[in-house]
Amino acid sequence: MGSLGLAATVIYGLLLQAYTNAYAPFIDSGVLMFSVIAQLLLMGRRLQTWQFWLLVNTIAVPLYASRELYLTSVLYGVYWFNALASWFFWRRKMQETGPQQPA
Repeated sequence: MGSLGLAATVIYGLLLQAYTNAYAPFIDSGVLMFSVIAQLLLMGRRLQTWQFWLLVNTIAVPLYASRELYLTSVLYGVYWFNALASWFFWRRKMQETGPQQPA
């Protein structure tokens, strides 16, 4: 999933760079593409989703702060802690019950 995300990030970043005046086209595209991957993993109840959400939130906080979107940056900081707590919670639950198959 990671290499797919990187490829999609580069392709979409090139499109943003060519057709928009985006401030940080490749970083923006990375946030978008890895958010989509994280959401797909979440729908499949995969523990790896939280690693992707941590990555997305780690990138998003300074990105939004650099654009003076401080409230959005703080919100993504809160999401970062939520993803970390959820990762530990899911991991503990999976150790107790074993991996669950999606319904």
